Amino acid sequence: MTNPMKTPNELEIAAVMRRYLHGVDSCDLAAVASCFSVDAHAVFNDTTPARFELHGGTEIAQRLLQIVSKFSSSCHGVANYGVRYLGASEVELSTFVTAHILAEGRVSSRGLHYRDRLIRQDDQWRIADRVHRPLWQFDTPAVASAIPGLSQVDLTNRGTR
Repeated sequence: MTNPMKTPNELEIAAVMRRYLHGVDSCDLAAVASCFSVDAHAVFNDTTPARFELHGGTEIAQRLLQIVSKFSSSCHGVANYGVRYLGASEVELSTFVTAHILAEGRVSSRGLHYRDRLIRQDDQWRIADRVHRPLWQFDTPAVASAIPGLSQVDLTNRGTR
């Protein structure tokens, strides 16, 4: 029987995706860029007409934050992931993510699949190759929160980022 305990490497590897998603949601350029190797290659929206490619950790981070800065807010969460070891310092990380994006009074909920090849560089795991593929999406009007005792959230406030 396979041991269900995660290895220390697996915890470090999965932490790269959590750091990346948190960096995107908090618009933290340094955090997002730190997830990628200097010469990383990434494909976004693969299999769609909106497909685009980026090169280098800095370019990837800058373009992603340019995109998400147009939203009022976003919240990404890891649904599940799998790690496949390719060598002592190279792995494939397959991650399914749900994303909720608030923009212009609408919420877009998306299912995403990230297929990443990570390498061990400067004593850290970093994404060297990425393929981002949207799986599904639905949009709905946003409703202001109405939690008893709290004020409602302004759905048009873009200063929250």
